[in-house]
Amino acid sequence: MKTTYAEDRAVCKEGRGAADTRRPEKNGRKISGIKLAPYFFCAPFFITYCMFTLFSMVFTLAVSFTEWDGFGKMTFNGFANYLRFFDYSADPRFYQSLLNTFILVICTMPVGIFLALFLCYFLNKKLIGKKHIFRVLYYLPALMTPVAIGLLWSILFDYENGTVNKVLLALGFIKENIYWMGSAWGCRFVLSVLIVWSSFGSTVLFISSALASVSESVVEAATIDGAGPLTTYIKICMPAIRDVMVFIIITGLINSFQMYDAPVLLFSSGPSGGLPYGGTDRGCLTMLMLIMEEAFTNSHYGYASALSYGMFLVIGLFSFVSMKLMTGGEEL
Repeated sequence: MKTTYAEDRAVCKEGRGAADTRRPEKNGRKISGIKLAPYFFCAPFFITYCMFTLFSMVFTLAVSFTEWDGFGKMTFNGFANYLRFFDYSADPRFYQSLLNTFILVICTMPVGIFLALFLCYFLNKKLIGKKHIFRVLYYLPALMTPVAIGLLWSILFDYENGTVNKVLLALGFIKENIYWMGSAWGCRFVLSVLIVWSSFGSTVLFISSALASVSESVVEAATIDGAGPLTTYIKICMPAIRDVMVFIIITGLINSFQMYDAPVLLFSSGPSGGLPYGGTDRGCLTMLMLIMEEAFTNSHYGYASALSYGMFLVIGLFSFVSMKLMTGGEEL
């Protein structure tokens, strides 16, 4: 028996209405129409984040407005810890750590990025085979722990028995051993070489992966128009990986401000140990090293907490300015 379109539509509405009047079933996955599985799987991360990250951030912010040695009673002192930043005579180490970090960034980031771009130019060529082997070799230093790298570098640049001095003497470049750790700039040079060597592999990995995503048709079109390999690399490939370059620069800035393990081990262990905290004349004192010294050596937890948020603001400011300069005010 044939039915009309209006009759079929009425039957469908009646069936749907009957289904809507039924109460949702209560089972292990659904209560009153709410799915519990997503909340169940997100709960471990959310609870851990609240306990060990969110609570720590809020507690540190509260401590930054107090004078506290970690054991006694907290004494509220308002913005005294933050106002101390602007008083150079009260603590010149804050500005010294900013200057040291700025010098390390200037000495390491351009060199590391230039070397990575230079090597990736050849790794991107089809004439070189077994590229994955070279990428693995370049990335091996990034797998070493900062503690091991700091100890290794303290042995390499030792004054009496350091490998670097022995090699330079054998090649005839120097006539006597160089005391690399004897000055602030010597310490900065050694630490800069360490930073470039340890972070070089990650930079190569990011840039080579970004270059692999560049459209080959665009490169071939530029080649047909008469652009050479180097011009194509600079004019076509490098602008195409701008987002990755911004990421490398921002993470490099953050890592420079948060550097701690390598410089501490470099200047306090191995044959070159016994140097002041932060190197000679504190030439390599970073902000995180200053925070750790104030908190766990001087027991000034209130001021150390304020320094932590000061470092957070400085990193945010530098990252924002760097991103604006790299992108020209455009959104990524």
